[in-house]
Amino acid sequence: MLNNCTYKKISSTIIKGIFLVGVLLIPNLLLAQESPPTPVNVTVDAVKFLNFGSFTFTNAGTGGTVSVDSNGSRTSSGDIILLNFGATSSSASFDVTANPGTILNITHPNNIPLTESSGGTIYLNIDSYYPGKTFLATAAPPMTTPISIGGTLSIGDISQNPAGNYTGSVNITLIQQ
Repeated sequence: MLNNCTYKKISSTIIKGIFLVGVLLIPNLLLAQESPPTPVNVTVDAVKFLNFGSFTFTNAGTGGTVSVDSNGSRTSSGDIILLNFGATSSSASFDVTANPGTILNITHPNNIPLTESSGGTIYLNIDSYYPGKTFLATAAPPMTTPISIGGTLSIGDISQNPAGNYTGSVNITLIQQ
């Protein structure tokens, strides 16, 4: 009988101890993450525009692509020759100001037309992102999180796309998640 009483007393003490530890931990668990400020402010400043530099066709002139990735490296395919004079190629660069930990997603249209004054049209696809298409803001304001965006031009044959300056615009949207 004595063993049975002792067992009940220890059991009761253990339960009270577990309950007390649980009560002490719950407030800490509830306060583990701070609520974000309302509203979440995100600002974006353009630093550099996407530029593909100068290029031309080979004698065949059947078309191809020119790409500038998010780190600024330029490549071509098909009958396109990259030239190293004139405008310097560059990825688009932006400074994003947001609270650290804000998740942002880059959205934009595809097949963006760029036109030239004599009627030629080439198409731009945005396809390269740093630090990624979805990324986390890392710097505390007023510091900024830099992002870079690159793309690929699809160029038809020389009769469809005569020499000239092709221009256009694209709306790039950052969606805060």
